[in-house]
Order: sequence, then C-alpha cells, then structure tokens
Amino acid sequence: MKDQDKTKRQLIDELAKLRQKIIRLEKSESRNKATEKSLRESEEKYRTIIDSIDEDYYESAKVSVCENQEQEDARNVQRKPEPHQINGTHP
Repeated sequence: MKDQDKTKRQLIDELAKLRQKIIRLEKSESRNKATEKSLRESEEKYRTIIDSIDEDYYESAKVSVCENQEQEDARNVQRKPEPHQINGTHP
C-alpha cells in the first residue's frame, strides 16, 4: 500500500513502530560497543600476562561439540620467540 493510500492513523502507527525499531537498534549498538570494549580490555590483559612470562606455556579451551556437551581442545605448547627473532638480530 502506498503512503498516499494510507490513513492518518495507519501512518502514525507505522511511524510509532519505526521509532521503536530505532530505539531497539540503538540499544543493540550500545551493547555491541560495550561488548567490543570489554573484549579489547580482555585481550589486552591476556596479552600482558602472556608477554610477562619467560617460559613456555600451554593453552587449552573448552569448545562446544554439540548442545550441552563440551570437549577439551588441547593446543600445542606455545613458545615465546627468542629476542633475536623479534628484533631481527642473530645470537
């Protein structure tokens, strides 16, 4: 139905629905930004911890295999690069 064929009441109702949709989208965007900020802070914290250790470390994570079931995802031992590998010098 074209806008010209709609009654004033229909247009007002449609406008109200669109305003509600805008509000929901703005709230969603706000939540997304907060989540992204939290993720950045978490990554920075994790990176700081990893960078501060001088030894090899082991990573593992829980991954969802199917609904209500988890499986250990063992990853390889992570080795920190030697200083000469970082700055390009040779020992």
